[in-house]
Amino acid sequence: MLFCKKWTVVFNGTLTVANQIQCISTCCKRMGFKMSDIAIYQNMDPKYKQNILDRKKRKLQKLTKVAVQKIPITDFQVNKEWKSPERKRTKDPLSEEIETSQLLLEKDWSRYTKNVRHLEDEKLENFLAQQAKALNELYLESPALHEAALSSELTFSTFKCEGPVQTLPISNYLAPLGGYVSCSPPNADE
Repeated sequence: MLFCKKWTVVFNGTLTVANQIQCISTCCKRMGFKMSDIAIYQNMDPKYKQNILDRKKRKLQKLTKVAVQKIPITDFQVNKEWKSPERKRTKDPLSEEIETSQLLLEKDWSRYTKNVRHLEDEKLENFLAQQAKALNELYLESPALHEAALSSELTFSTFKCEGPVQTLPISNYLAPLGGYVSCSPPNADE
């Protein structure tokens, strides 16, 4: 429990000051001494309450009357000075060591890609040579099997199509939601 002095002024034709001691309980969960809106409105004069509500209603009406204004964008045009080559940042000169290391790195990379392409080409040529050799041996064994091996088997293909990809336009077709509005200039056909 806390005790505090409370000074009250009473005006009964004469000015008197009363000194009282008030007890404040500290056993509640919230120690905040802020009163809720309901408690404030209960002890308030009804005319004052009505004035507060009227002010709030007027504010809401003003806010609903004024439409949301869009913020104008004024920086959609770029200055010509910004596009001129004079404003471009100059490159810092590189040292000779960095330039030589970059050149060597580019050469190593080009050698690597050349070797990869060469190995892939060799593998493909090797595969085609083995396939041709196998087909020649198959032809020597049986020409009918050779022809069957060369014919394509459509059942093993994984191609699947559900309807045409491109079709001709339907004549006299009406669009379901409105029509086409041409944006071309009026003299474009001439």
